Amino acid sequence: DSAFRAAELLYQRGRFAEAEPLYRIVLTQGADTSLLRPAQYKLAWALVKQDKHAAALPVLFAILDRELPASGLEQLDTALASLPVDRREMASEALRVLGLTFAALGPESINAYLAQSGPEPRFAPLLYTSLAAFLLDQQRYTEAARVALAFVEQHPSHPQAPAFHAQAIAAYQQGGFSELLLAAKAD
Repeated sequence: DSAFRAAELLYQRGRFAEAEPLYRIVLTQGADTSLLRPAQYKLAWALVKQDKHAAALPVLFAILDRELPASGLEQLDTALASLPVDRREMASEALRVLGLTFAALGPESINAYLAQSGPEPRFAPLLYTSLAAFLLDQQRYTEAARVALAFVEQHPSHPQAPAFHAQAIAAYQQGGFSELLLAAKAD
């Protein structure tokens, strides 16, 4: 409790590097502590605030692994709607922070990270969907399309591959990139 409270005070003062090890102390207490969820979430943010994006990824993946349901992860809205409110908010926010993180690392970084991090998480399609949506909100149309196409490249036989390809086409169209739009339609 004292480590968490100290970390919170440091975090509020913008002293993220000092808060980070204190949040990690809380995480060593395991799932039995009621402070695990907020400490893990704040640790992820402390890492992002320090531009330690790659270090934040496993923390965010652990949050999603705990918060998301075991199945029914084909559609982002459906998956989130099936959760209790507190878990929905945590999962939604973790996906948003993952979007920020992968956007900072570059849109193709999602494939590279998933390839090197071991078995792909069960919620991988949600990662691509969330990142593409984040980039669209930022009006980064070509990057959003590249993320959708990165999913197709990584999972060409996946049942959702056509939907991701359609997302790429829609992003090019929304951004007004007619040459890229025609090429994506041809593919």
